[in-house]
Amino acid sequence: MQKPLPRDWLLSGTSVLRKFDPEAITKALSYVRPDNYRLTLVSQTFPGDWNQKEKWYGTEYRVEVIPSDFQAAVCEAASTTSKTRIPALHLPHRNEFIPTNLSVEKKEVAEPAKAPRLIRNDEAVRAWWKKDDRFWVPKGNVSITLRSPLAKATPETAVKANLYCELVRDALEEYSYDAEIAGLDFQLASYSMGIDIEVGGYSDKMAVLLEKVLVSMRDLEVKEDRFKIIKERVLRGLRNWDFQQPYRQVGDFTRWLGSEK
Repeated sequence: MQKPLPRDWLLSGTSVLRKFDPEAITKALSYVRPDNYRLTLVSQTFPGDWNQKEKWYGTEYRVEVIPSDFQAAVCEAASTTSKTRIPALHLPHRNEFIPTNLSVEKKEVAEPAKAPRLIRNDEAVRAWWKKDDRFWVPKGNVSITLRSPLAKATPETAVKANLYCELVRDALEEYSYDAEIAGLDFQLASYSMGIDIEVGGYSDKMAVLLEKVLVSMRDLEVKEDRFKIIKERVLRGLRNWDFQQPYRQVGDFTRWLGSEK
């Protein structure tokens, strides 16, 4: 439960790993065995023979020893090899987004930079860059704005731009899950000036995720069954817009006023 913390831990609590302890990790893993577990069954309809009742909500329950035949089956399953294992039970595929290089190019600076620096400015691209010169963590953020007056030129183009972004996100669902568990994420959304792409997380594989997003945007293959689902999702969101709390609607109205030509 709640434990007192030192004052310098008040913000981070126990979330920050302050010491690498391989012995503690090995000890914890040693308890993950087929003969050391608790199995919980929950049902609203199973007419069990309950012999106990918890005191807060009166929920009936029963505690019993795991049957020996079931335990034997669990141990047998745990001892299977890749050749005898059921094909459907396998390790997940290789996650290409897991970072392998967490080094940081650290250069001492007299004072951290207060603003990004413009490194390219021409008819095609305007690029800004700022290095992390304060915290020195192997992470970064990439923000890309694809400017196009067509994105919100009319209600029709606004809906099409929104639908396009939803379809791209849906096509990237598998990649986004792998990226998320590896410490990366991305955002894709249309707004008054075009389409925004945001990628953030560990720098080492950020380019891999960004390439996946851009290639999916370029080569998007719209499948009819997924299109129907995404279309219904967009329609439901549009119908529910009027039911939002007023403070959420104010932002949309403010952007409309600010982008009015």
